[in-house]
Amino acid sequence: MFDLRPGPQPVERARGEPPSDAAWRADALAQSGHSRLEDELREPLDDPDPRRAERTCGEIARHLLGDLAPALVLLPRPERQRGQALAAHARTLFDFARQSGLEGEKLSLINRWCFELESALDGSPPGQPIFVLMSLTEADRSWSRDALDEIAACSRNRAMRPRVRSVEDAAARAEALGRALVVALVPDRTAELCPLSGALLRVRSLLSLGDDRRRHHAGLAISELPDAWESGREADEGEVAAAIARECRRLAPILAEAELSLLPRPWRRALTYVVLASRRHLRQLERLGAKALESPPQLGAMARIGLLLRSRWLPL
Repeated sequence: MFDLRPGPQPVERARGEPPSDAAWRADALAQSGHSRLEDELREPLDDPDPRRAERTCGEIARHLLGDLAPALVLLPRPERQRGQALAAHARTLFDFARQSGLEGEKLSLINRWCFELESALDGSPPGQPIFVLMSLTEADRSWSRDALDEIAACSRNRAMRPRVRSVEDAAARAEALGRALVVALVPDRTAELCPLSGALLRVRSLLSLGDDRRRHHAGLAISELPDAWESGREADEGEVAAAIARECRRLAPILAEAELSLLPRPWRRALTYVVLASRRHLRQLERLGAKALESPPQLGAMARIGLLLRSRWLPL
């Protein structure tokens, strides 16, 4: 009789090289603009075209600023380019600081980025779009190296200390970054703008509180939030709402007392828009309470247009 059972099947040999598509191995960084590989520089990041650099930085700045982005149209083009380039630079550094991974790895990425930026500003051919735009604006007015160093130091601090313990520490962290941004953009107005810039950064932390929560971070101090927040358990909505309301009440007087009349007119108009929009955000945040974690407040199109007109003709 014949044996009709199937015989042994041929063994498929392993391929000599893995597929080129990173998705086959569920690479979490496949869609990221950042790489953990020290020697890799991906296209189209290596792109010296100034028009595309301005467009890239503009997109990053608009995404980062959200409802505050229309303030950029109130600035002349050179200042708008500087603001967009600095926003994109700072966003990249803090993206490195916030990503998961070893502390040393995050610090290495930050240090390498800063080294490459310094080389670009010193005359080496820039490749990254952000470096391209920062080099172009450097030719118009030199960037404060002290300010850029301080922004980098703030990002390293964030990488090493993702959370802060007290309200005072959180305020000091925001003020340090705010001072560096002011020195980089409006260097002769540091005294007037530093308290305001720190408060504006804290408003933005409130707006991103829900996203930070999902990343196991928070812009508020540990002392302000319920214990369940730190452990990852469901936090009591009343406690979260109370923490948001306390921070709103701390920030509202700083925004109300903002004195912008001595600023150059373009910056006066732009910051008027930022202050007015941030005041509205604070009122919305206090009203929403814990619901703001799932759906942060946003200004409608008509509200943004109204604030732009108000800022252009009747600045603070």
